[in-house]
Amino acid sequence: MDKLQTMVDKLSDLVVKHREISSSDAARLLRIKDSQVEEWARALEKQGFISVDYSAMRGMVLKQRSLTPSEITERHEKLSKFGMRIESSASKLGEQMQEQESKIPEIEKDFTELEADISMKLKQASRALGMLKDLQGIESVYGKEISAIEAEEKKAALTARTLEAKKKEAESLLSDSRKSLSSMKSRLSYARKQISRMRSQLRFVGHEKKKLDKELEKFRHATKLFEKHARSSHSQKAAKQAARLDAKFTKLQSRKEAFSSIIADLESKLASVRRKHARKRK
Repeated sequence: MDKLQTMVDKLSDLVVKHREISSSDAARLLRIKDSQVEEWARALEKQGFISVDYSAMRGMVLKQRSLTPSEITERHEKLSKFGMRIESSASKLGEQMQEQESKIPEIEKDFTELEADISMKLKQASRALGMLKDLQGIESVYGKEISAIEAEEKKAALTARTLEAKKKEAESLLSDSRKSLSSMKSRLSYARKQISRMRSQLRFVGHEKKKLDKELEKFRHATKLFEKHARSSHSQKAAKQAARLDAKFTKLQSRKEAFSSIIADLESKLASVRRKHARKRK
């Protein structure tokens, strides 16, 4: 506090001694910062102790004021009050410094703990670094095996993709086969129906052919009896009956030939259907 008040007094004395002095020259003579001189100069100017002017060449210029005896007395009073305010500020500054100094042990303790924590963490980091080096050594040893395993995994993945593609192809073929089988079953069912219908027709035609053969046989027998009777009677009526019998026999023979042709045609169609069915089954 006394030192601060002495420095302000010295600044005031310099102004009185030189009547005017630049802030830079005053700072150089008092060995303090120029900004500090400017701050004190503005405070002294407010108290009426000095006047402040500014110059383009010299900057702030501190000038002595001409004082009357009453102003001198007032000046001393103001200077005393100014000194008291400075003393109060210095006292507060001292208290703040003491408060900060009281915190120094706690700060030192925190710093010590922090230093210990940092030291412990550095040791842990050192151990971790050693473990990392060991792991790097292990990685180097097993690197080739890992590469081989990765290569096998790639091969397995490629094989899996190939198998998946083959599976899809097989599923597509199976679907096509099922469609073909369904179509073949439909055609087989249709062929069986045709065969069944042809067999029914063959049975019917065969039955009719047998009936026709029986009628022809009866007709032959009747014709023979009639011929015997006609030879013995030599009548015109018998000749007409013989002619009618010949016409009827010819008609029956034609019907027999037609039935034989139908049977042959049906048998040919049935054989053709059976051959087609056999080729499709193959």
